[in-house]
Amino acid sequence: MLITHYHPCILYLGELYQAADDGRVYNTETGLTDNTVAIQPLGLTKRYSFGGYLGMPHTLFVRLEAVTADTLTCKVLCGGSEYGEIQREYSINLAGSNDLEIKVRLHRELLGRWVSIEFSGSVSNRPAIREVVLRWIPIRSARVSV
Repeated sequence: MLITHYHPCILYLGELYQAADDGRVYNTETGLTDNTVAIQPLGLTKRYSFGGYLGMPHTLFVRLEAVTADTLTCKVLCGGSEYGEIQREYSINLAGSNDLEIKVRLHRELLGRWVSIEFSGSVSNRPAIREVVLRWIPIRSARVSV
């Protein structure tokens, strides 16, 4: 089963702006960095339900425009079951040319009734994630009671 999260430009980093108290907006920086310091984006999806099933996230596919030399950290969080909240981190290398499709095989101990995906890192080349697709496997539908 698939959960498709199409969110164009979830981490697209353009110009940096500031807002004054009187409502005016100023363009403060241009370029790829924040005053020569790499920008540290953080993006978190909502919790996607496995539809009442206890599920295991199996594979994460990320499609984006490749950049020269940036790396993101992808954290997959699962919860809502007797296993508690479980999270695992994966490093994603964004180097390449043209479009880049990355396949991340997830750990088998990720089990839950919902999943959420978080992207973070330190970037200087404006990565733009175009699509995130999660393939998951249903394990069982009934809750276990003690």
